[in-house]
Amino acid sequence: MERTHNSFHNYSANYYSQAHQENAQYASQPGVGQTSGASAANMRVGEQFLAGLNKYAQDAPLKDCSATLDFEVYVTDDGKLTGEGQALCNNLPPGEQWQVNRALQLRGDMYYMPQEVKVGRFLAGLELCERGGLMLEQSSQEASINLNRYITDDGNLQPGQGEALYNSLSMEDQITVDLALRFIGERQLHMDRIPFMASLENYARGAPITACSGDVPFSRYVTDDGYLEDRGESLYDILSDNEADRLDAALLARRKVSANRSAYVQQREVGGYQPTYFQR
Repeated sequence: MERTHNSFHNYSANYYSQAHQENAQYASQPGVGQTSGASAANMRVGEQFLAGLNKYAQDAPLKDCSATLDFEVYVTDDGKLTGEGQALCNNLPPGEQWQVNRALQLRGDMYYMPQEVKVGRFLAGLELCERGGLMLEQSSQEASINLNRYITDDGNLQPGQGEALYNSLSMEDQITVDLALRFIGERQLHMDRIPFMASLENYARGAPITACSGDVPFSRYVTDDGYLEDRGESLYDILSDNEADRLDAALLARRKVSANRSAYVQQREVGGYQPTYFQR
């Protein structure tokens, strides 16, 4: 490759009642000190919900509030409880209900922030990233706005709200944002380079692309079948010659693994019964 590339009970009374009746047909009531499976599951939901409240209060996108719970089921983007969320909250202890209400208030304040205030904080946060050298999370705290709602950590506008905010800016401010995003993106490339190269062997031998590294999302840079994404080409351009050779070799190995898998699947689909061995 030439280098020229870029408490917690069920969510509704009816559901609980039905579940309790059905469970009673198959199992006895739990003894003293025991917790039913349904109650344990509901407790886990409550714990996961409370664990995500901090990110929710800081105006993180709903999908980013929890890695294990779909926050859209329980709260709205503008700081309100859904029916499911209200049922969950009603069974929380008073202290935890206060935490929920506080998070809802903070979320609503951020959501309904006047446009001129939002723009000012957004631009201030980007300046802290670019000139102050702070990461997005630090800049967000300093500027009192969640930058991840509007931009990604690799320097792109978030679809929807990020693009809408950008389009509302003056041309001068858009240029300022463009420069800041370029800086953020390039910085992230250099930060990802080391963990990416350290995990390259996992990718080369055919590990699931989501499991190649716990530090950098491989799908940002390479495809599952052994090719560079656009951002992968940008990463390739900052590698040393030795690193570029290693990446070339890993991509070739991944393509061979992908081809072997495809041939194996095709053989099974056409009903082949003779064993076939593939070089790995």
